[in-house]
Order: sequence, then C-alpha cells, then structure tokens
Amino acid sequence: MPVFELRDVLLSFPHPSGRRQILHELSLTVADGEVLTICGASGTGKTSLLRIIAGLVKETGGSVKFRDTPLAGPAEGVAIVFQDYVNALLQSRTVARNVALGIGRLSLADRGHRWRDGSSIGTERCRPLDAA
Repeated sequence: MPVFELRDVLLSFPHPSGRRQILHELSLTVADGEVLTICGASGTGKTSLLRIIAGLVKETGGSVKFRDTPLAGPAEGVAIVFQDYVNALLQSRTVARNVALGIGRLSLADRGHRWRDGSSIGTERCRPLDAA
C-alpha cells in the first residue's frame, strides 16, 4: 500500500484574468521508505504540491490518499517545514526546537526519538528514547 497516492490532481486559484492553474493532472505514488525529491523553478507548484500532500490545501480536482484513505485535512503523522523560514520559524527557538514543535503534540512513546539541542546546526543530534 502506498503512503501517498495522487491521481490526476488539479490545483487552481482565482486570478483577475480567470483561474490560474498551478498543478494540472499530476499523478504520483510514494511507497513506504521511498525518498522523493521535488525539483523545479520558482513558482512551478512545488510548495503547493507539498501543502496538498500535507492536507493543508484541498486540491481542486483529482484525488489524494494517505495510506489508502482519502485525505480530508492534515493527516496524523504528516508534518511540513515551510521554506519561508523567516515567517514560519520562531526566532527565539533553535533549529531543533523549531523542528520539534511539529512533533510536540505526540506522546514521547509515539515520537520514537527525542531531540537534543547542540550548540550549532552542525552538532544537533537525534537519539532514540531508549538511549536516553
């Protein structure tokens, strides 16, 4: 069973000259354990696609499934860190604490890992709970 399955996904927004099409008939399947890279020039819909996959934006056509269930909002276990870090990150937090904010709703047992701050980005570590 795929983790994500998108079929003929459309995304468009109102525009003064009509509707602006962002994504057109996009189909994509992501298997468990698969690593996916989305590349493209600025304004080609990469972030819009991630917002749809995270359940933050509803597609205007097609279908999106998370673990074989139609996606109707943010799915449990799915998180996104936005590329606009100036407005999306809390300036008073370290990188690790900003990332951990997204998993903060989960119990320690469900997290599977505990984040520990290092003194710089290069020294931040993640260690399993049983190693604590």
